[in-house]
Amino acid sequence: AMEDILSSLTCPSPSSKPSAHQKFGTEKVALNDVSKQFGKQEQNPRSRLLFLKLDLSDMSSVRSAVATFSEMGLPLSILINNAGIMMKDRVASVDCFELTMAANHLGHFLLTNLLLPHLRREPDARVVVVSSHLHSVPKGGIDLEDLNCERKPYSLFGQYAQTKLANVLFGRELAKREKSVAC
Repeated sequence: AMEDILSSLTCPSPSSKPSAHQKFGTEKVALNDVSKQFGKQEQNPRSRLLFLKLDLSDMSSVRSAVATFSEMGLPLSILINNAGIMMKDRVASVDCFELTMAANHLGHFLLTNLLLPHLRREPDARVVVVSSHLHSVPKGGIDLEDLNCERKPYSLFGQYAQTKLANVLFGRELAKREKSVAC
């Protein structure tokens, strides 16, 4: 049973046409989407959905969200890392990381690591790392020498694929290291 879900969503780049999340409020859209998938909260009194606003491309926002969550004193049983963006052009995040890498991988990596103490306290805690079939595109593996895509030509799908491969590698390594948390 889902007891607590911390769902992280990000919309780090403004667009000329507002998305449903921007128009109607990210919290309402996200909670409605999750409720549709898992049933209304009233149907399961043990379940609780919590929207915690954060921008995964901004590491200070991730740290602030974790501090806010920690102050709440709530248990955390499930962490679902499911945010992804694709940028047409190379854009730097506020922390000077390439924005796709920051939002799709680095933010999840930091969020998960900062929340691990909470997850370790819960029996049957889980981390779900959502990726894409595009993780198999980078034939040479992940380019650790150029994560920010500063030396090689920027490619929308190429950089997205690098981030999705980073997600898969992170999930595998997390599963090896964290025996008390299912991945």
